[in-house]
Amino acid sequence: MELNALFQNPQNLPSVPEVVHELIASFNKDAVSIDEILGHVRADQVLCAKLLRAANSAQFGLPRKVSSIDDAVMLLGFNNLRTIIIGCGLAGSARPVQGLDLAGFWRYSAHCAGASRWIANASSDNSAVAFTVGMMHAIGQLVMHTAMPEAMEALSAEKPCNDPSRAEAERERFGYDFHRVSAELAIRWHFPEDFVVAVRDAEVPPAANRMACVLHLAIWSSRPATQKYATAERSRRLPRVALTPLKLAEDVILKEMPPVSELAEGLVG
Repeated sequence: MELNALFQNPQNLPSVPEVVHELIASFNKDAVSIDEILGHVRADQVLCAKLLRAANSAQFGLPRKVSSIDDAVMLLGFNNLRTIIIGCGLAGSARPVQGLDLAGFWRYSAHCAGASRWIANASSDNSAVAFTVGMMHAIGQLVMHTAMPEAMEALSAEKPCNDPSRAEAERERFGYDFHRVSAELAIRWHFPEDFVVAVRDAEVPPAANRMACVLHLAIWSSRPATQKYATAERSRRLPRVALTPLKLAEDVILKEMPPVSELAEGLVG
């Protein structure tokens, strides 16, 4: 199937709450109506419940439990609130797909989002952008599985979704990979250009694209295989091509970074 054909049927695309689209658009705006956005959140009971669960997770270390949206705004601030809503909204956006472990897919995406945010904080980059890029980067696989389930299921039998060579296998089979599909969806959802480029270039990040380097490290950290490596093996396989442009010491990733499951706590499940 040609790349453009993936997007011709709206049923192939994840359907996210309108408030998520508004928050994505807010990255391009100087002024945002927080009250209007929170009104949409309050009207969506499922999203509201997910937001409060995520806000109360250990990763934010709040001094007390958040019991309302107003509490969340006061204690977390808008940037943190925005990333949580986008993450929860995206994670609830897809229907079951043939041949894809949907729960596993969103767990991996949440791990990558949490890792991206942590790495961006460590490298003094925009952690809110990094979180959203991490949560979004693999969504092209959802589109591809929905549009051509048999072909993707056959490929997954040879190369699992989180295999390091999966993108290369997709390019050989289809002429494009999930990175490119995710970037195309980001364009259609009116993501800022830096989002699109980071998602597109994450597999081989140019040194000048700091967000792609952040995402590259987060993807590596979030793969199930990486989490099973012993310390020496993690050090040997650490993708220094992304580490060097960010001016991060190796020990930041190898020793200081918390487990990705902890960084993603409250986002899925």
